[in-house]
Amino acid sequence: KNESAAAAVPDGEASTNNNVKRKSRKRKQRDEQSKEDQPKTKAPRKKPQCSAEGCTKYPQRGGLCIAHGGKKKQCSAEGCTNQVRSGGLCIKHGAKVSTCIKDDCTNQAMLGGLCTKHGGNKKKMCSTEGCTNQVV
Repeated sequence: KNESAAAAVPDGEASTNNNVKRKSRKRKQRDEQSKEDQPKTKAPRKKPQCSAEGCTKYPQRGGLCIAHGGKKKQCSAEGCTNQVRSGGLCIKHGAKVSTCIKDDCTNQAMLGGLCTKHGGNKKKMCSTEGCTNQVV
């Protein structure tokens, strides 16, 4: 059967099949040699941990995990751990905060330039007559 199969296949195709087998053998030999050159085991990589005492969570920013304030920027004033608002400072240390746009009101603005007393906490509603949906 082998002779009839070899006779049925043209010479060009039979030699191509043999070359493919040779290439795969050479590739296997190269791979085996490269494996012998590499060390058998690698040292396990040590994962960083949160710098808070007793915490084993992964750190985000400043060596701290999210639970210990790693995602938030802290006020640049000495000893202050409050969250930054603007200019690297918290509100307590001088970050500029917008105030309500109503006359004689000094409260902090929330939504649309208004404080909560003047409607800054309410979501805007659709202006179309009869519609009660909130504006996105």
